[in-house]
Amino acid sequence: MTHPVLHRPLLLAAAAAAIAAALPTPAAAADFRNEVAIEWTPGGLANDGRRSRDISYNREFGNGFALGGSVGYGNVHKEKSDDGLLLLLRGRWRSPYINALGFIKPQIGIEYGGTTNIFQTADLAGVYLGAFMEASPELGVTVDYWTGTSHYESGNVNYKRSVNGVRLGLAFRY
Repeated sequence: MTHPVLHRPLLLAAAAAAIAAALPTPAAAADFRNEVAIEWTPGGLANDGRRSRDISYNREFGNGFALGGSVGYGNVHKEKSDDGLLLLLRGRWRSPYINALGFIKPQIGIEYGGTTNIFQTADLAGVYLGAFMEASPELGVTVDYWTGTSHYESGNVNYKRSVNGVRLGLAFRY
């Protein structure tokens, strides 16, 4: 049986994948790209020491919009907690119109997901604002500031709090 916290993100991931697969391919290849990224949120750049590492997939479908998700591992609650499975779904817009210095594109997105290590669970919901720095048409680096809320459950403890941090990524586009 699927853990209750991961049940919703898994259903949302399946729905997002089905929607992304059903989207028509635009005429221009530049409007339709796949992106796989290795992402890292260092504990030292988060307000609570939370850290995570994940692999994400985003499918762009025109005008800078993309749907995707991440799978990885990270802290369930705070710096001293055990690492657990991380699942996130995201919607993102990366500006095709603003290209600062010829290689920096601003991006904004929303994410929802959760982490669990069986005994502890946390739902995460937030927004991020950042930049995609294009090294080549196939390779880029992302830097995002993520802020949102975490709903944490463990035994008799059940509360919501604000979380934020910086996430770094290395993106491969094809």
